[in-house]
Amino acid sequence: MMLRESFGLAREAEWIESAVDRLFSRGIRTADIAGPGATTVGCSEFGERLHAEMLGALDHRQSV
Repeated sequence: MMLRESFGLAREAEWIESAVDRLFSRGIRTADIAGPGATTVGCSEFGERLHAEMLGALDHRQSV
């Protein structure tokens, strides 16, 4: 929200939000929001996975 609302960076906010959504759709969660059947990871690992997901999306956009 900060990127979108405070800084006017809607595209960058969408990039992060969509990467989080893809992780969530694969069942990857931190313990505080994990439900039955979720893959629980720590905050550092979630951040690493998020970073990799974002880079993957960037690589995909550049190859299209």
